[in-house]
Amino acid sequence: MLKKMSLLLSTGALILAAAPALAAPPPGFVGTLSGAYGWSNCNGCGSSDAWSIGGSGAFGLGMSDFAAQVDASYSSVADIDLFGVGGSVYWAPAMGRAGLTVSWTSADEGGADFDSYSYGLFGDYFISDAVTLAAKGGGVTVNVDTFGGSASETGAYVGGALIGYLIPNLAIQADVTYISVGVSDGTSFGVGAEYLVSNAIPISIFGGYSRSSGEVDTWLIGVRVYAGPAGMTLVEKHRNGTLGWAGSVITP
Repeated sequence: MLKKMSLLLSTGALILAAAPALAAPPPGFVGTLSGAYGWSNCNGCGSSDAWSIGGSGAFGLGMSDFAAQVDASYSSVADIDLFGVGGSVYWAPAMGRAGLTVSWTSADEGGADFDSYSYGLFGDYFISDAVTLAAKGGGVTVNVDTFGGSASETGAYVGGALIGYLIPNLAIQADVTYISVGVSDGTSFGVGAEYLVSNAIPISIFGGYSRSSGEVDTWLIGVRVYAGPAGMTLVEKHRNGTLGWAGSVITP
């Protein structure tokens, strides 16, 4: 079960939402809808196809530089279906973004019910118009119920990412995340890219590779649709739109 959940973590970490120029709270409502296909190979648990879909919506709170976001996602890896919801509240001055995030995920496999709750802090710092430094960290609680009883474990996670924009519509990201729950721990390394088709067409393609805990290799490709003001570059959509990697859900 834990190895299969690590496949889901690898897939989720690769659904790249990077970050960018001057930032501000979302101008009204902004959103993203992403769909992706991934292939994972895991030592000891074989290979699996993965499908996922996720959406996010962010909006200003009517207070200077403050905003909120809600998230929902569904992933399917082998015989596991994973559902997730989450939310964030954050501050978005010109130099970056910082805030609080919470999430809940649920899965069922062969009579075993899995629930995970995570909470933490995150931040983006815009080093320049072309470079973003991101970080996140917090706590995790995992509950597993089976016919033979139940168990609960707590833990923590921490991660960092560097995002660069070779051109305003092309983002390259490298990230690392460490998570420890109970007696289990692992580190995931990822690289990915996102390309916006054009300023007039709010559709991007993204993809990447990650290696988790030294035993899970995942490749991913997907499409993302943006909702919000027209004519913005990818850098502007990232920094003035929904949260990226730093505000994403952590799943053990």
